[in-house]
Amino acid sequence: MIYFQDLKDNLENDQVGSKAYSLSTMLNSGINVPKGFVINKFAYQNYKEQPDFLLKHKTTLASYLKKLKAKKLMVRSSAIGEDSKDASFAGQLESYQSENSLEAVSENILKCWSSLQSNRVKEYEQKQGRALVGMAVIIQEMIEPEYAGVLFTTSPITQEGKYLEYIEGHAEKLVQGEVTPESIEIDESTDTSKMPFNVCDLLSQSEKILKRYQDIPQDIEWAYKDKTFYFVQSRPITTLKDKIKWSNTNVNENYPDKLSPLLYSVAKQSYYHYYKNLALNLGVIKKDDPRAERYFANAIGIFGHRMYYNMSSIHNMIELTPIAKLLQKSFDDFVGYQKENKLNDKLSRGFENIKIAWKIVYHLLNLGQKVNTMEVAISDYAQKNKEQLSYNDLTKSFHTFLFIRFHLWVNASFADFYAMLTHGALGKFLEKVKVENPQGVQNGLIQGIPNLISNQPLLHLWQMNLLIKLKPHLRDLMKKTPEEILEQLQTNEDYSELKELVDLYLEEWGFRCPGELTFLSKNYIENPLSFIKMLKAYRDGKPENPQRLLDLKHAEQVNLAHETKIHIRRVFKLRPLKKYIYTFILSLLTKLTIFSIASRERVRLKQAQMYYTFKKTCLELGHYWLNKGLLNDANDIFYLEYTEINRILSGEEIDNEYIHNLILLRKKSIEKANQAPDNFYSFREDIGSKIFDQDINIESVDGQYIGLGACSGKVLGKVVVVENIDQIGKINKGDILVTKQTDPGWICVFPMISGLIVEKGGILSHSAIVAREFGIPAVVGLPKITKHLQDGQKVEVDGSLGVVRCLD
Repeated sequence: MIYFQDLKDNLENDQVGSKAYSLSTMLNSGINVPKGFVINKFAYQNYKEQPDFLLKHKTTLASYLKKLKAKKLMVRSSAIGEDSKDASFAGQLESYQSENSLEAVSENILKCWSSLQSNRVKEYEQKQGRALVGMAVIIQEMIEPEYAGVLFTTSPITQEGKYLEYIEGHAEKLVQGEVTPESIEIDESTDTSKMPFNVCDLLSQSEKILKRYQDIPQDIEWAYKDKTFYFVQSRPITTLKDKIKWSNTNVNENYPDKLSPLLYSVAKQSYYHYYKNLALNLGVIKKDDPRAERYFANAIGIFGHRMYYNMSSIHNMIELTPIAKLLQKSFDDFVGYQKENKLNDKLSRGFENIKIAWKIVYHLLNLGQKVNTMEVAISDYAQKNKEQLSYNDLTKSFHTFLFIRFHLWVNASFADFYAMLTHGALGKFLEKVKVENPQGVQNGLIQGIPNLISNQPLLHLWQMNLLIKLKPHLRDLMKKTPEEILEQLQTNEDYSELKELVDLYLEEWGFRCPGELTFLSKNYIENPLSFIKMLKAYRDGKPENPQRLLDLKHAEQVNLAHETKIHIRRVFKLRPLKKYIYTFILSLLTKLTIFSIASRERVRLKQAQMYYTFKKTCLELGHYWLNKGLLNDANDIFYLEYTEINRILSGEEIDNEYIHNLILLRKKSIEKANQAPDNFYSFREDIGSKIFDQDINIESVDGQYIGLGACSGKVLGKVVVVENIDQIGKINKGDILVTKQTDPGWICVFPMISGLIVEKGGILSHSAIVAREFGIPAVVGLPKITKHLQDGQKVEVDGSLGVVRCLD
């Protein structure tokens, strides 16, 4: 027999069972458990051979009972093999309330031993496929609690936060299901001040237990008396499934529609190489880590034929790095993912951190060269595909795209990484130097970026607008329908000057449009009529000179940078060295953030050009295979995965009927697919990927909606809700645009609006970047806001605080 309070080390699990082992572990962690002792498994083994074994040792048992002062005790089974992380025998073995007497305790010990052979236990063992191999018995003082209950350190319902159940009095009625307990999901925002006991103390104690069990989620039984918690058991939660969080926030900007099998197969492999090559180049993940390989391979997924980030894989990937907390916050802000995810603290050796820091600096210094390498490679790829290509040349073009996208694209991934990292570092720095409204200042410091490539299409549109203003016959032309305008431009020499500008726009920017990376929709080059409609809507909005607006915003940025430096000098006026260092850091971080964002926008432009070139290559292959009878339509090639196309190009034998049936099946699947929520979760064990809606349906608090401030400033105005780019004709000058998201095809809209409210997107999404360029107060990341606001409704957009206030 072993008295708990005399322990100096943990008991042996294989001698006293999980329940007693758990009590000893908690005691050694400074956790309060009721006084008691344990009879190990050898007593039960001796009892099976000598039925009078307990009687022979009654003197020893009596001496241990004398140490327990309570009038009532609990005699509890602690079986060997019970309560593992894989299976729990909770409720199958017996525990008994007992008088503190030798006779009563002896009788209940015998009952515990007998329960090991009960039919209920045997059936449970058979069901679990594992058997109990012995039994110890625990005798403890019984607490007469005011309240008792269980705390799950991870909620078995939502698997987020904690879950608490409790009742007045003993927990036995709760465990047996005889009463309905009070229950509450607990996260950081939960108000527990009105609970009848100190929940903060309970949570603090549970964190100690959790740490002792290497963060394996625990089911903890407790009792509360005289403002003190007593812990009577902690066991692993065996009902938790492997939960996977999904989000199409931000990724939906590039892939807004249903994906063709070709596009998804390319994207799946692209993201694998994207994260893996970036991580290996930065040295933040070890090359031979099998966990990382799994996370790289599952960075994205598809539901309803739409793409989603696998946020669980990405967060797990980040957690493997020595700079996990910094990367996770930066990444979530980058993509606009607003659900909390706690990462474990991770410390690495100083030498390892030095190596990572050096690589980060090295690649940053070479970022301009890396982006230039990408631009040259893609421009060369696009130029070669302007000519008529042979079948062999088309094959080469197909594989060139895959090589650039899978392997050379690591140069482009650095632009994303540094835009994310420097933006996050700038925000943290502004908080450190205690500027007022650091997020608003952060946004202001990166607005009006000179010569940003994504602004060039708008400047080109302005040139067209000026030409039309100057020429009466062109003004008359623009009064016609888009179909008539296009026909006249193509057939009438009188409009050649405008046609040259249109043709130049289509050549330089025509692949930048809604859904620019998709293969099943047409861009402005393929459908010039859609461009004419956009141009007409742009002119109807009576736009201002975008260059003047950009220059104004850049001047504001320069002034804000100067004011922020003055603030730093004022805060650290008594510490001259720190004052100069911090003003230098501000200038450096601002320049690096602007440079990284500009580099990222260059990459995104070339990405759109590359995908359009690849699309043309595939269509030409599709026409070739159509003539060979392999396809029924040239566009059917987009319903094959890139590996399947590669097999055909390599000359493998292909069953034509199989290909026809496969394409037909995939077309029907895409047609029938229903859209999943923007954010949801599934469980790995649920074959078929059942979807559990996790979308945030925001509610106003005192007439306010809170999101992410993307561009500073306040504006009052009337709302216009626009579902897609085809509805931009609804927008009048000075309206506040409310929409789900924007992409490069929306560039013509920004000079028309005074404010922007967007459901999706992060701080570096298209909406945020362009809004900052034109100084349009903007709030992003307001799920389903298009359902809450109505056309004509008056609101105030506060882009500094990320707040939308309803005024009527």
